[in-house]
Amino acid sequence: MKYRAFADEIRLRFNVLNLELKDKLDCIFIIKMPKSWSNKKRLEMSGKPHMQRPDIDNIEKSLQDALCKEDSHIWKHRTDKIWGESGAIIFRSF
Repeated sequence: MKYRAFADEIRLRFNVLNLELKDKLDCIFIIKMPKSWSNKKRLEMSGKPHMQRPDIDNIEKSLQDALCKEDSHIWKHRTDKIWGESGAIIFRSF
């Protein structure tokens, strides 16, 4: 269910903004920090690499699957995965 909700939300936002995934994918996935973390740890980890599950390749593939029926046209990609106060996806170019 989480995957389906993610895919629906991505498609909705792309449609509202009239965006289209072209042949290059360049984005940052910001993973929300756990509520259980102290303020000190939050400050320390904000913007740092997220080096645990979900795997970056799985997140990237789910994004491509949500936005494209066929994603073989994507020939270049750069994806980062970092910690942040709230979850987000930032597209640098496409």
